[in-house]
Amino acid sequence: MPNDWGVSGGQLLRLNAQDGKFVPFVRDGKELPMPLPFNELLGLAAPADGKPAAPPKVRALGAANGMIVLLTEDNRLWLLDATTAAVIRQTVLELTGFGDSYPFAFDGQQVWFFRKHELARVRVADLKTQADPGAKAVVVPLSKPVESPGAIAVDDAGHVYISDLGADLQVKQFDPDGRLVKSFGKQGGRARQGVFDPSGLRYMAGLAVDAGSNVRFSHAVARSTSR
Repeated sequence: MPNDWGVSGGQLLRLNAQDGKFVPFVRDGKELPMPLPFNELLGLAAPADGKPAAPPKVRALGAANGMIVLLTEDNRLWLLDATTAAVIRQTVLELTGFGDSYPFAFDGQQVWFFRKHELARVRVADLKTQADPGAKAVVVPLSKPVESPGAIAVDDAGHVYISDLGADLQVKQFDPDGRLVKSFGKQGGRARQGVFDPSGLRYMAGLAVDAGSNVRFSHAVARSTSR
């Protein structure tokens, strides 16, 4: 979602995974612009003075099972059709941010997020139909606390991965019931200065699990892939 290329405001891009080329959304037989400006994507009308409206800042994005989910800065959740980019529904989901991080994941069936320091999940079905979908959220108790969640990812088996940017500085894997399975990186991470310690993590960003069960994230100095 760049904010450059001479275009004012945020944009949504869709790229072919094989060659990196743009894949425009198609609606009513017509290709939409690509990149697609958020104001056009979300159907936000221009102000009466005709000047371009400031697009909302997007805190998180997920896509699965033919649906795109966007979380904007006002804790508004936008459900979009992944083929046409048409808005299916918008609703409000109260969640907690930690500094500049808003841990959030969409696995195709549920949205995962933090409410204060509790991991919670809410079904897409409830997001589509409930006036207050947060009231339907289910808390998943974690056997080991996550002091400062940075990102969330979920694999096909229902395991939940959370990067902890607190004192532990680890990526933690939990089973579907919240029991800790393993942690990536030694507890406490590595020092900011001194000899580089490859067994410790620092300043992790991004988190994903691929089809080969590889857990992918980046951290300061080096990119890391753990399995």
